[in-house]
Amino acid sequence: MLIYLILFGYLGLALLLSRLNIRKKIEDSAQYYLTNRSLRGITLFFTLVATNFSAFFFIGFAGEAYRVGYSYYSMMAFGTSFAAVSFYLIGSPAWRLSKDKGYITPSEMLGDVMGSKMLTRLTAILMIVFMVPFVGIQIIGAGLIVSGLTQGAIPYFWGSTILIVFILIYIWRSGMYSVARLDVANGLILMTLIALAFVFVSRSLGGWSNIHGQLMLSNPELFTPQGVNNNYSPSLWLSFMVLWLTCLPMFPQIFLRFLMAKRERDFRYTSFLYTVVPPLLFIFPVALGIMGHLTFPGLEGKAADQIIPRLLTTHLPGGLGALILTGALAAFVSTTDSTLLALSSLIARDLYKPIVKPSMNEQDTLLVGRISILVLCLISLVIAFFQPASIFQIAALTFSGLSSIFPVFLAALRFNYRRPVSAILAMILGEVTLVLFTTVWGGYAGLWEILPMVPAVVVTTLILVAGRFIEKNR
Repeated sequence: MLIYLILFGYLGLALLLSRLNIRKKIEDSAQYYLTNRSLRGITLFFTLVATNFSAFFFIGFAGEAYRVGYSYYSMMAFGTSFAAVSFYLIGSPAWRLSKDKGYITPSEMLGDVMGSKMLTRLTAILMIVFMVPFVGIQIIGAGLIVSGLTQGAIPYFWGSTILIVFILIYIWRSGMYSVARLDVANGLILMTLIALAFVFVSRSLGGWSNIHGQLMLSNPELFTPQGVNNNYSPSLWLSFMVLWLTCLPMFPQIFLRFLMAKRERDFRYTSFLYTVVPPLLFIFPVALGIMGHLTFPGLEGKAADQIIPRLLTTHLPGGLGALILTGALAAFVSTTDSTLLALSSLIARDLYKPIVKPSMNEQDTLLVGRISILVLCLISLVIAFFQPASIFQIAALTFSGLSSIFPVFLAALRFNYRRPVSAILAMILGEVTLVLFTTVWGGYAGLWEILPMVPAVVVTTLILVAGRFIEKNR
């Protein structure tokens, strides 16, 4: 009974917090999707952190660390921190353009800056295609969390369904106004409870020194720079640095955060803080995943993604374990709600309105956006039902696809690039390159063991450079 009180107590509190910020009527897209560009420094920081550190952070990090060891920490923590550089490179000019021109979505900004409606639609389609599996990750994580909390009394898929319905309830009417306030609470919950999970589980297993002494004897590969089975070669590790630098600002829900700042200095303050948080916070889920070898040795594939729920239900009293797992629920909620809103803005503003009904007013556009949220939830539940791969594998697909379009945004927003034909060609051939290296050529480029997105980013960049060179020499 206590576990259910904690679970539904969190959901009730979250719903109350989100309702406190509801306005009588949302008049336009700037209010619904961007809180009318009103967020200040600390609120903007927490909504960025809570949005980015998802169920993948709480569940997927531990699962992948269980599989490959501490090398995963260095790759994720420092690569994510390094992404603050690209936040600044793209975020500052994006904020200024949005403030001056009233842009709501990344695709409408890019298309308008380059003077191409086709580019707007292509960008929106690519973001939607690669982000829908990412929403599926969150729902998979949510189902695992609820099932772990209740020790299977609420089955995995029903747990996913309950939480997605809960999110629909509070974002349907007021959109980002509900999300922003809740993100502050969820960010604090997430940071606090993942640290508490680390403390309690490590104490239950005999303390940090004892745990690592045992693991050094039984699983020494967990401590090697390249990880279990030499999983992260130096070239692969470096390619992950490129991945985080290029993919994170391309998440539409994160890009929206660039536009939500009240002042540019609020955005700059947030970017600076973002360099500090990942190295401090990421050690906790990674260490928990590695500790799991002592209690649950031999897990493989998707089973490793359940290591944190298993550890908490085994080593902590039921109520305390359930309380800590609400941190994972907070991560799920704060990422899923923002992602659904961002994708619905792309569908309603960049695809449905210009293609189907250009004369549609703001209220009708918002209605289409809300209906899009419902459809996206249903599609994501289908992904969660079939659970086609591990959380890490699904995330890698999303991250890689978004990385391939980063050079186009960088060229347009930082280097005043205005060649839409070259940009469209670069995007298409970049994604084709990604698909070829992922499938036909087995995921590596030649003799170098690197992620498929690296040659894709290189191809995209070279086409942009060639377009500028050709135009100069006409």
